[in-house]
Amino acid sequence: MKILPHSFFFLAFLLLPILSYCQYFGQNKPKYQTFHFQVAETNNFEIYHYLPDDSGLESIARQSEQWYAMHLNILKDSIASKTPFILYNNHPEFQQTNTTTEDIEIGTGGFTEALKRRMVLPIAGSNQQTNHVIGHELVHAFQFNMLLQRDSVAMRSFLNIPLWMMEGMAEFLSIGRYDAMTCLWLHDAAKNKHIPTLKDLQNTSKYFPYRYGHAFWAFISAHFGDDVIAPLFIATAKYGIEEASQKVLHTSFWDLSEKWVSCINENYSQDSPDSLALSPVKNVLIDHHNGGKVNLGPSVSPNGQFFAFFSEKDLFSYDLFLAETGSGKIIRKLAGITRNGHLDDYYSLEAAGTWSPDSKIFATVAIAKGRNIIVLIDISTGKTIEEIPIPKVPAFSNPTWSPDGLQILFSGNMNGQNDLFTYHFSTRKVTQLTNDVYSELHPSWSPDGSSIVYTTDEISMQSKRTHGEWTFNLKILDLLTDSVTLINPFPGSNNINPLLDKTGNIYFLSNQSGINNLYYYNRNSKKTFECKNLASNVTGISTQAPALSLSHQADLLLFSTFINASFQISQGNLNDILLQPVIYTSSTKNAKLIFPDLLEKKLDLVNKQIEQMDDSTMQPSFDLVKKPYKQKFKLDYVGGGGGIGIGVSTFGPSSGIAGGVDFLFSDILGNQQLYAGAAINGQIYDFAAILAYVNRKSRIQWGTILSHIPQTYGSFYYFGSDTLYSESTQEIIPVEHVATVITRQFQDRIQAFGQYQFSRTFRIEGTTSFNRYSYRIEQFNSYLQDGIAILEEKEVLPKPAGFNLASFECAAVGDNTFFGIASPAIGHRFRFSVERFTGKWNFWSLTADARKYFFINPFTLAFRALHFGHYGPQNVQNEIGLLYIGNPVLVRGFNILNFTGGKHPLQLKDLVGSKLFAANAEFRIPFSGPKRLALIPSNYLLTELAFFLDAGFAWYTFNQFNPDNDTNSIRPIFSTGLSLRINLFGAIVLEPYYAIQLKKDGNKGLGINFIPGW
Repeated sequence: MKILPHSFFFLAFLLLPILSYCQYFGQNKPKYQTFHFQVAETNNFEIYHYLPDDSGLESIARQSEQWYAMHLNILKDSIASKTPFILYNNHPEFQQTNTTTEDIEIGTGGFTEALKRRMVLPIAGSNQQTNHVIGHELVHAFQFNMLLQRDSVAMRSFLNIPLWMMEGMAEFLSIGRYDAMTCLWLHDAAKNKHIPTLKDLQNTSKYFPYRYGHAFWAFISAHFGDDVIAPLFIATAKYGIEEASQKVLHTSFWDLSEKWVSCINENYSQDSPDSLALSPVKNVLIDHHNGGKVNLGPSVSPNGQFFAFFSEKDLFSYDLFLAETGSGKIIRKLAGITRNGHLDDYYSLEAAGTWSPDSKIFATVAIAKGRNIIVLIDISTGKTIEEIPIPKVPAFSNPTWSPDGLQILFSGNMNGQNDLFTYHFSTRKVTQLTNDVYSELHPSWSPDGSSIVYTTDEISMQSKRTHGEWTFNLKILDLLTDSVTLINPFPGSNNINPLLDKTGNIYFLSNQSGINNLYYYNRNSKKTFECKNLASNVTGISTQAPALSLSHQADLLLFSTFINASFQISQGNLNDILLQPVIYTSSTKNAKLIFPDLLEKKLDLVNKQIEQMDDSTMQPSFDLVKKPYKQKFKLDYVGGGGGIGIGVSTFGPSSGIAGGVDFLFSDILGNQQLYAGAAINGQIYDFAAILAYVNRKSRIQWGTILSHIPQTYGSFYYFGSDTLYSESTQEIIPVEHVATVITRQFQDRIQAFGQYQFSRTFRIEGTTSFNRYSYRIEQFNSYLQDGIAILEEKEVLPKPAGFNLASFECAAVGDNTFFGIASPAIGHRFRFSVERFTGKWNFWSLTADARKYFFINPFTLAFRALHFGHYGPQNVQNEIGLLYIGNPVLVRGFNILNFTGGKHPLQLKDLVGSKLFAANAEFRIPFSGPKRLALIPSNYLLTELAFFLDAGFAWYTFNQFNPDNDTNSIRPIFSTGLSLRINLFGAIVLEPYYAIQLKKDGNKGLGINFIPGW
């Protein structure tokens, strides 16, 4: 759930689909499938979907129209045109969307973008989650409309609105002031004394924008009423939050911040009578000392000896680790996307996975080729045994292995509906256990395999929502009799993650007290007990993420908790748990209220609307009209390079024109894009133009570019003394004759390109182009008397003949790296390409470039081996230009003014050739930057130290490798030194360095590069 893009310096963002085809490296966004969208129009939406039946479509349409009416009541700003709503059936298919060029992460529930004001989201794992994301993203659509339709507020004004205000407003208007997860974050902040001031939220990104932003708007609502929401948002866009606070709330930003901190302390620092104490956690296995800040989804082995979990321990991604129970010692990494590059991602946020009954194999869920798959891993070696796609079920989660080892049970999304399925290993067949409109999650087997227990929203959807939320109850399915038992221990609360013990009773999580806690349900007595001596904040990263795992053999329970702004994993023995009976009353509902009303008679419309969502008066009236899909290829963006200007020289003949314009067109799904740009800077023939088209509709992505590009070179000449004859005075005038010669080379190009992306990290690509080069040469003669030009003349000189040059390149490119402060920090890259040139010159160019990065937290060992060369007739190699191994991007310390010295000094000819090879090694130290990555924490100064060792040589022919060739043998060069890379706000990386030539009497010196680390 994010806005794309939040910062609106995005011309490069607009052109990224086109420019990405020119990348040397770079990861991919594969389009594995072609979706056949249909269109359904309602009063306020154009819904693009490929749902197989109308029932699911009508439900989505009804929810959308209801949220529209509710947001309109608050924001008082209708959207004039119908909002495009692009709906995907599941998350793996949503990740392939072309409506944005950004990668879609596992945790992204949807987004809203500015160009076409499109809402883009998948059907989520539960009805409630889908409904919430619709409401959340529609707020962003209103935000865009509120600002972009006003003359006084431009798109650039979004820069005045912090992300936490944008996202928090979307959360508040779609949740209200009742939310257990936000309450948990506020309790934790107050208990551990890290409540951020509003200035803290402004100045650092370490505070989660969704939860703290949600809390901020709940705070504003409680203190000032809902009628200030829209005015405060608009004023913040115009003036910034500090001035907006004074204008709208009539309080200074400083006083508002003090009141904010005081209110959190007052409401959350003390334990309430409703069992909201954040209990201390014993037997912590994984926390920030041996894991990461976020450690999720513990899954204990049946024998109780090991457990698997996901963690961002290695900083750049969520990886799967194996550890010992009891000690918490991490044994090895089982999986990660830098290790398993052919996979696009792992389903890391909703559960780690499941164990085979013999505790030897671990199964987890990954994403490959646009669908979820099961990955079986041998825990003794960490190697993948098998990768299993599930027939007919493209998206699933929460797998659990049957006690007999013959099948896996999971919650799956098929055709936009979430049900329970089993996959049989021997027959490779899928059995569907449920088929209804309800959301079935977190399935778990009984120890004997005769029944399963799971979470469902059935009761809530059949009756009424609580605070606008479809909540979860428990259900048991007897596989022998097909009988079902509904259990609802805490009506109106989320009762999730059920596990059956050996006696057939249930451990589960519930937020009935306001914060997730562990409970025990006795099926015989139908009584519920609270597990009092465990932490009360047992939770996953989201409201429906499981956080419990049970070993029946060892009577061992593992769980994740949220403490001190981090997720940690602990264990408890079932025999040591203290059970206390729970008497549930509706009085506990206020425990989920974020800030009580502090002033009476303030407008509380948001909560009132959300509470009444199921009332007949709140049901929208709308028509659902089906229409054929149309591409709607339209203009997205038009921009200019500062307008058009014309200048005339004071000396007469010289004049100039400068200006430019850009256009970007695309279709509604982003499958096709057309870019047109033109610019002029100088004379009329200094006109440049480009027309580019990209088609990303299918697995083979292709495009073409037409361009006319002038390049100008100037030379100055002094011809000495001369004379001019003045007809008016009939005198000979002595003058100085100087001239400027302007050479223009014009490149007219037609280029076609294509890619086949095998995965996120590997592609093959091809490019072919035809180029026509032509020239224009002008000489501007100036005649000076006493340094003042008294006459200027222009003449057109003879020009060289134009020529043609065609090329074809084929390349294999791999890249699974993650970027550190100023260079790649982990993973590998390679590019192997061959390019053929024909026309004026006929030759081949070969590139072999391989790079590997070993991350040893927080340091990186980086290695590179690079060969680039021209192959063909020697005279052609000489004509097309020589390659210089002393380029500081290749080998530092050998610029052309600094390579002399020694008994056999290097000469320029020793460092040039038609081919070159470079090898590099670096030890990279993140010096200053983000706290978890750098040695010195800094939010502004991003620097990286690197100790380097460079080597390389250049040559013309392979005869130079003959050791008997004394006169023309290769001359390898070596250097070492220290560099400091400085990342300037992500726009440019500066690399000043000090290099030492590794040769007798070698020189030392300073230099600088303007490029990120290789």
